[in-house]
Amino acid sequence: MRITVLGERGSGDRRVAVTPEAVETLVAEGHQVVVESGAGDGIGAADGAYRSAGAETAAGPDLLEGGGLVVGIDPLTSVGDRGFSSDHVVVGLLDPVFLRRPSSGGAFRERTACPPWPRQCGTGRLISQQSR
Repeated sequence: MRITVLGERGSGDRRVAVTPEAVETLVAEGHQVVVESGAGDGIGAADGAYRSAGAETAAGPDLLEGGGLVVGIDPLTSVGDRGFSSDHVVVGLLDPVFLRRPSSGGAFRERTACPPWPRQCGTGRLISQQSR
């Protein structure tokens, strides 16, 4: 599977969703990993560290070419939903309370949101002990 790692665009955000060490594991499992150029700069991981781990680096239109899994801390800020196609599965942190965005529909046909707190995913309803 092709896995694309996005860099972050938020002001002062230095996080990255996948480290060079994690890239080694993903590549060893047979995945093709493409990292956005400069994505690891905030954590001190230069593009060369990702390439040494087995990833390719890319920028611009080549970054999302070919579909696959796209990971990022805040992928909608990084690319915007118009940058994705129906061939992409996007995984990241979404914050509907503090980072409200108008939904343009974009390429998303199906959306499943899993908030970072336990026992709530998908439909937006709390999965409690009583509903099991």
